Amino acid sequence: MAQSDWLIHNAQRAYPFIEGPFPTTGGDFPGNEVFADLGFTPGIASYFEPGRDSIYLDRYYATASDIYFFFRVAYGVGAEYEAMECYEWVFGFALDDPLGKTVYAIATQRALADFDYSREREAPEMGMAFMTCGRLDVLSLAPGGNHFTDTPTVEPALIKSDAKAFVNSFKLANEPRPCPDECLCSSSSSSSSGPSELPSSSSSSSSSPSSSPRSPVSPVPTESTCAGVR
Repeated sequence: MAQSDWLIHNAQRAYPFIEGPFPTTGGDFPGNEVFADLGFTPGIASYFEPGRDSIYLDRYYATASDIYFFFRVAYGVGAEYEAMECYEWVFGFALDDPLGKTVYAIATQRALADFDYSREREAPEMGMAFMTCGRLDVLSLAPGGNHFTDTPTVEPALIKSDAKAFVNSFKLANEPRPCPDECLCSSSSSSSSGPSELPSSSSSSSSSPSSSPRSPVSPVPTESTCAGVR
């Protein structure tokens, strides 16, 4: 959650974007004041590769009471498949939302128009994201969408890709496993000592029943028991 001193600490840096400035159709974009924090996790189907690909703020759109930010993926040279070409992350805020409000977004299929959600479709496999707002009142709020001349690009440290993260195999916790070699029983240990005797109290309890239930007796070790796992 953003604190009040964020305005002071963030005044001299471009975080959460790389260095700007970023002119738009409505003037310069004060990204370091509008955004307190960002975080993106491109999904397993996104084909996103850190170091080659990036995420940028494509545009923002204001209505009389709300504002929306649209982030997209830019694939670098050598990308074998630009899976996110038709998807984007959309964050919506009320213009009077307080500093520090956080909104979460799932990658959605791009609409046919700038502000048409009728064909929107969420695709979690393409990725998740969050945005924490700063001062929304400093933006140029011309309706119809604001497109950037120089694109605000998100700092790479704020992106964690799951594109190549998947499970190859797994074992259940209680699945039987073979005993390691160093744990195997030797034949001499079984011949030198016999089975342990049961506690003497067990014999007396058979002749004089007690009102309390008997406590269970642990199994007697046998020669097939591993020495290290009794």
